[in-house]
Amino acid sequence: MNSPAMQAFNLLNREYGTDSWTVSWIRLNRHLADAIYIAISGGLRFDVTDFGRFMSIGKGHIPDDAECYHAVAVNVGNKSAANSIDAYLGRRTLYIGKRFDWTPDRNMLRRAHVGCQIYLGGRHVTITSFSEDGESVTACAYRSHPNHRKVEKRLTLTRADLNPPKEVSS
Repeated sequence: MNSPAMQAFNLLNREYGTDSWTVSWIRLNRHLADAIYIAISGGLRFDVTDFGRFMSIGKGHIPDDAECYHAVAVNVGNKSAANSIDAYLGRRTLYIGKRFDWTPDRNMLRRAHVGCQIYLGGRHVTITSFSEDGESVTACAYRSHPNHRKVEKRLTLTRADLNPPKEVSS
């Protein structure tokens, strides 16, 4: 039996998919991407392989912006979607330790994602990317300028830096 997220995706893909006489590639791309966002933000349960299946089924039609989908999943608290995306990306979940005074409003308080901010060394830094192996992140502190932000400091933070052994999450 497919997960609720996969059922919703399959329904939309069947209705607007490549076999449909109404196919418009632009509309198809948008509909499939929207189906994933709706499943994530709507809190639908994902199986661990679902995100990979979405990307496989919609290959060439869905923008492969897994980090963006991952940030949405973390921010809305859809743990199963975040786990599925982590599996697709081939990485383990990366948690942020309590010592960073990071207090978002959702229930996945300590899960790292691109775009999240942490407090480190007297300044806020923003996670901008994960390493290829998922064991570290790049985080940047920014200096404000009138028309843009300029990187003031770029850091590489490992899993051990972000989550010391005494703070390991369940």
